[in-house]
Amino acid sequence: MGSVRLRHAIAVAAAAWLAGPPLAGAQSIRAGGPRAVTATEAARGFAWTASAWRDVVAGSPVALRQRVQRARTHRLTRRARRELAAFRRTQRGPFDGLIADAAAQWGVDPFLLKGLLYCESRLDPTRVGARIYRTVRGKRVAVGGGARGIAQFTRDGIAAVNEVREKRQRRGERVYAFTSADVMDPERAIPAAAELLSAYMRRFGRDGGITAYNSGPYGGRLVQRLGFWKARRRLVQVRGTALQGHRFLLKVLRQTNRYRRQSGLRPLPLPPRGPARRLPSERPTS
Repeated sequence: MGSVRLRHAIAVAAAAWLAGPPLAGAQSIRAGGPRAVTATEAARGFAWTASAWRDVVAGSPVALRQRVQRARTHRLTRRARRELAAFRRTQRGPFDGLIADAAAQWGVDPFLLKGLLYCESRLDPTRVGARIYRTVRGKRVAVGGGARGIAQFTRDGIAAVNEVREKRQRRGERVYAFTSADVMDPERAIPAAAELLSAYMRRFGRDGGITAYNSGPYGGRLVQRLGFWKARRRLVQVRGTALQGHRFLLKVLRQTNRYRRQSGLRPLPLPPRGPARRLPSERPTS
């Protein structure tokens, strides 16, 4: 039915094109014969026909869907602009300018990015995480820790950033490699953290993306598939490596919401709670 209406509208527009628009000052044949059409009148006629054609195209189903999508994107962009302006207005820390710029570049909530960096390093660019050791078969083995810088990058985190940038390079973008020396430089580490968080959130959703930043793609896939409350019991340790994924997401969201409330914004919702037992370490002791 839509295609029939569209063909009918095109036929009407074609007839209007052939008939031509009414030209101001034109003489009828009975009043003395035709006269040459001026350039101004021809331009008006072309504009009238182009306007009629735009009206025809605007009524197509494809155009309607495009308008709805543009309106939705505009609303999201407008909200993001308001939140970014609120962040710049209320957050005056030494790294908040870098955080705002990186969040704007990669489409991340600046309050969320700051909350994540605070939970990682308390916004200390010189922080070096302590190694976590365990005795395995009589040997002392490192099973976690050792992250460095304001964004607390590990070797796996550096490799993840470079993997994201290699994909951009294959699309023709100019990128630079992220190195172990860059993790201690906030001007390079903060944009890298925003880029990695954005990539993970597009891949695993909000909750899975935040978890993946801390626990890697394994944690992101687990949260995406099971939900946070069911997945958290598996995010304490993976293949002998100690993780903090069972509590990292909640810490980041709570810190993010503190910053958002300071700026007069609504807090972000926590993960929907499902039936889940407490972890052994969280049970109250008598």
